[in-house]
Amino acid sequence: MFFGNFHRPSVIRSALACAAILCLHACADSSFSGSTATRSPKVEQTQSSNGLPAPSVAPQATPNPPGLDVIEGGAPVSKVGINMDDRGGSVDYNDTAYCFTFRGAIKGAQIVSAAKQKIQVRRTNRSGCSHQMEIRILDASRNPKQTIPDYSGSNQDGQLALDVERGDFIEVMARSFICKGTTSTRDIPMTDPTYFKIAANVCNNTGN
Repeated sequence: MFFGNFHRPSVIRSALACAAILCLHACADSSFSGSTATRSPKVEQTQSSNGLPAPSVAPQATPNPPGLDVIEGGAPVSKVGINMDDRGGSVDYNDTAYCFTFRGAIKGAQIVSAAKQKIQVRRTNRSGCSHQMEIRILDASRNPKQTIPDYSGSNQDGQLALDVERGDFIEVMARSFICKGTTSTRDIPMTDPTYFKIAANVCNNTGN
């Protein structure tokens, strides 16, 4: 009888051998076997480190150049007159005038460009004196970019071209007045209301 022989050593060894064979077959069929294991497909990195979907990043708006921020509240203009009076006779601010159309803004004596553009400037002189002038272009941080000397001959007109970027400032300075052969050094910035008037859409290019 089987029960009678169970405690024999040979029977115990046979039972253990059978159990080992059954275990090998079961392990070979499991998913841990190198022959049957499959790898997960590569997933693009669209998740954050904690497994949650990565937040979408909205495009950042490009801020206005500092020049346009400084002049915030100024009036948009399409035409500007920088009108200077040499105080030699009647005060009409037409002795040297710079007139130009452009895309920009003006606030007080500040003139700033709203776009990259080429500006055609008309200069007129309605004075018995000649003027040594200077046109300056400053970047949005008010650093000098270009200085253009300009001779405004008595009762003579002229033209010049300016290349400016968005946020650039345009300034004018009177360097000297030449009257009846006598030169008077001045260095007057256009922020001086005694000698300059900056006007939107007004160019004082007529008169004497």
